[in-house]
Amino acid sequence: NGCVASPVVRTGNQFADIKAPKGSQYVILDVSYKNNSTISRVAYPGSLVIGINGAVYEFDNTEAVYSEGFGLPRSGLNPLIAHRTKLVYRVPSDISGLVFWEPENNIRLLCPAQPFLE
Repeated sequence: NGCVASPVVRTGNQFADIKAPKGSQYVILDVSYKNNSTISRVAYPGSLVIGINGAVYEFDNTEAVYSEGFGLPRSGLNPLIAHRTKLVYRVPSDISGLVFWEPENNIRLLCPAQPFLE
């Protein structure tokens, strides 16, 4: 649905907001999942992939944000259920390059706001 880079993750609750440590920023993805299977499935956050000067870096660890609207359900999604959420990845603040989200192997989605990191 969208993505943005920010030094702060704003949750709508000032006590739950998180500020990036020095030298870091957050890439916040607004994503939707839908389970098209006939049984429950666990959704995985996937990886943030950034191409920098010919090298490809994969950020596969999301930040824990303890606020509604962030993260994935631990128990999975029932059949035909959709879930919209935000995933947060911490990246160095001094990088630049194209940003992709890779929710599964062989699926790579370009973040729409390009050039993204400057």
